[in-house]
Amino acid sequence: GDGCFAVDKRTGQVVTTGLVLQRDREYLLSVVALDGLGSHSAPAMLSVVAGARAPQFTNTSYAISIPENTPEGQP
Repeated sequence: GDGCFAVDKRTGQVVTTGLVLQRDREYLLSVVALDGLGSHSAPAMLSVVAGARAPQFTNTSYAISIPENTPEGQP
C-alpha cells in the first residue's frame, strides 16, 4: 500500500494514513495477524481501488476467525 494504509493492531481495522492516493490505481494489501508468541496467520489479501471519491469497500466491515491451532501456511 506504499504507506497509504495502516492496520489497527488491536481491532484489525484498515484505514488510510492521509497520504495522497493515485486516482484509478489498485492498491493490493496483504494483512497478517501475529500473536505474542510469534505465531502468525496466513495472509489476508485486500484490494483497494482509489478514485475520485474516498476508497470504498464491498462490505462495511470484514471479520475472520482463525483457530489458534491452524497450521502455518493453511489457506
